[in-house]
Amino acid sequence: MAPDLRKRGSGAFVISRACRIRKLAGRVALDDKMKKLSATAAVVAVLLTVAAMGEHEWWPLARAAIGAGSLFAFYFALVLAYPAGMGFGDVKLAGVLGALMGYLSWSAPIVATFGAFLLGAVVGIALMVTNRGGRKTAIPFGPFMIAAALITVFAGGWLSDGYLRLMGNG
Repeated sequence: MAPDLRKRGSGAFVISRACRIRKLAGRVALDDKMKKLSATAAVVAVLLTVAAMGEHEWWPLARAAIGAGSLFAFYFALVLAYPAGMGFGDVKLAGVLGALMGYLSWSAPIVATFGAFLLGAVVGIALMVTNRGGRKTAIPFGPFMIAAALITVFAGGWLSDGYLRLMGNG
């Protein structure tokens, strides 16, 4: 179950106020080489640690590290498999978003990753249907990752519960 983002004393409240994904998106958009993303990752790590200390709960911090490593490895494998399909900036962004989503719950990184690919597919299909792009048209993937992470923050629990119920496991 995801922590309550409205409870002022919770670490999730600290994260939701201090580390806005929108701010991260602005930083990524401003730096085409993505060098500042490493500094952002360090800030996220410090904020998550402070939040864990405030809650006296260390397991979410471990989950954040696992989420960061898992998503980084998954996106890195995608870049290795097909380098023209995705840039390394997406790999670094996946690590940061994996930490943020992992801090919330086990299902959040999975929901955010699936959501990013779903949003990208919907936009890609829409571009092909309207003859504004083809199968080889390059579309930046970072905005879909950030949008899916935001959707996951606000509706991830509902989406994962609904999916499990649909599959007969919930």
